[in-house]
Amino acid sequence: MASKSLLDCRWAGEDLVVREWLAGQSQAKMAIAATGVRLAISGALVASEWHRTAVGMLIFIIAIMGLAVGLVPLVIQQSWRETVLRVGDGQMRLMMGGPLARRRWSWRLEQVLAVRVIATQVREDDGAPVLGEVEILPEGSPPLRLFTDHREGMLNGMVVEIERAVRGPVD
Repeated sequence: MASKSLLDCRWAGEDLVVREWLAGQSQAKMAIAATGVRLAISGALVASEWHRTAVGMLIFIIAIMGLAVGLVPLVIQQSWRETVLRVGDGQMRLMMGGPLARRRWSWRLEQVLAVRVIATQVREDDGAPVLGEVEILPEGSPPLRLFTDHREGMLNGMVVEIERAVRGPVD
């Protein structure tokens, strides 16, 4: 399913919140609904015809149905995943994942050594936009690369806000 990565950076009171998520959940909902209809029809057919169907074919059909049921949580996890970076109250907190599994990290602001934009696509001559990603260097952790392949200009403005949240306003 095609999906577009959306990015939002805003102040929520004293905290800066940067959120990246995927558009296209409506497509995922349609795919899940269509899978449910197909599974209901398949289940009804298997239930009504099981006594006239070869055992090997029943096993095959039930295995396919099981795979379809097993894919639904994967579609949910991938379609509703998000990355949230929150800076405030003396900490930088990062949450990544979807509704079924999330990972969280946290650093004190003094541990954030640098925040910068790194170019990921620099082809301006063919009309393609310059793209980048945000790199955060926390002390004692490997570099974090977030918000990949968004327009570099937008990321530069976002990094200014992240730096302001981490270091305070520049006088």
